[in-house]
Amino acid sequence: MDDEDLEIIMEDGDDFALDEGEPVTTKSKTSCMKNLKIVLKDKVENKTKIETKKSTPRKKDTDDIISNLIKVYPNVLDDEYCDYLIDRFEKEKDLHHKISTERRSFAQLHIMDSNFGVKGADGWTEDSEKLISSFDDLFKKYVKDCKIDKFQLPEKYAWEGLRIKKYEANKIDEFQNHVDVLDHDAARRFLTFFCYLDNNSGGATDFPVYGWRGKLHKKMLFHSPSKKGSVILFPPMWPWLHRGNRPKRKPKYIVQTYLHYV
Repeated sequence: MDDEDLEIIMEDGDDFALDEGEPVTTKSKTSCMKNLKIVLKDKVENKTKIETKKSTPRKKDTDDIISNLIKVYPNVLDDEYCDYLIDRFEKEKDLHHKISTERRSFAQLHIMDSNFGVKGADGWTEDSEKLISSFDDLFKKYVKDCKIDKFQLPEKYAWEGLRIKKYEANKIDEFQNHVDVLDHDAARRFLTFFCYLDNNSGGATDFPVYGWRGKLHKKMLFHSPSKKGSVILFPPMWPWLHRGNRPKRKPKYIVQTYLHYV
């Protein structure tokens, strides 16, 4: 048997047991290996199969990657200001735009120009600036909390026009499973902001486990309840499938915006 016919394989955890002071040579390594395996190359009828670890992340690892980029921050807006925003929204009902499709139903008011050709309502400039300032501070905290490096994000960015949304407690209003980027225009979005303006036992934002298509409550990855003044941030792209649940007993109100690439 020639030397080239031999393959020496060490398993994980194997080491060399040499006496102290003994020089390390090819011969001494071979003679002192623990759990040494010698495989005759191409000269055995049943070839040895050496398995390699797959690089694909485990299901749990995938879920962790997704959930780690979902953050909820409480008490970003105080109760009084939330009540003020709801009250002002309700006073401008004639400006509300009703959205009603197979998968979503709610009313909304643009309080800033929308970036998509919709003009914002008049008189909201001061409130818009206040909200954007609060969200911008939150964005910096999110970057730090998620351990995101500066080179991963654009130096310049823009804000999508703020909207206030209302979901009635009518067993109809909701936003079923969806993602927030589905076309070229929306692809400018890189971070989602939802701010809850009231407490609601329903109306949560829920994220199913990645790849799950059954009943949501059986495979929940992340649950964000509708808590007054809290804000949830997450990427809007296709892995972050989520839904806005139906409110219970009273309407649900949120302020919504996105960060845009420019």
